[in-house]
Amino acid sequence: MKSNEGLKVCTDSFQYSNILILTKMLKTKLNIDCKPQKKREVDCWRIYIPKSQMVIVRDLVKHQMHHDMLYKIGL
Repeated sequence: MKSNEGLKVCTDSFQYSNILILTKMLKTKLNIDCKPQKKREVDCWRIYIPKSQMVIVRDLVKHQMHHDMLYKIGL
């Protein structure tokens, strides 16, 4: 889900401890700075990737996505 030109990864059903693992792996393996973000309505968490990191994300996934879906990453 694109949000203010950043990206929210919908990990609503994941446990918080697993989201911490995922954010650490994104930083370690792909050099993407991101953070857990609590969803307001319910007690669940998402991974938020800020606008400043979207260049890295786009370069990693644009060749794997169908051209009709590129708008989801701002292309």
